[in-house]
Amino acid sequence: MLRAEALLQIGRKGDALAELDRLSLGQMPNSDERYLLRGELRAAVGRWREALGDFDVVLRGQQAEIGATMKSRDRFERALWGRALTRSRLGDDAGARADLQECLSRFPRGRFASEATRLLGEHR
Repeated sequence: MLRAEALLQIGRKGDALAELDRLSLGQMPNSDERYLLRGELRAAVGRWREALGDFDVVLRGQQAEIGATMKSRDRFERALWGRALTRSRLGDDAGARADLQECLSRFPRGRFASEATRLLGEHR
């Protein structure tokens, strides 16, 4: 994990993703954060199905602690947004729309709120 983090720090995202792909993330501390990072990196290179799986793991894990800390809220928001975009890329428009609506419902002033509003307006 340290190697993946170091690679990210120097901007080598592809190499960091390769390291994360080799790791058993579920056995690590802070596994939700690591799944989220891997999901975001996978989505960035168009590995949509794999990214969707990572986002789903994070969202299932964060449900219980959604309001616990700012960090857990941030992870949930990022995973929900990532899943919405991933579902859209996979052609699941209804799933993407549901995630965007949930994102706005839970985080009306969140970092993705204006973009979610715009995307929902385009798909009416």
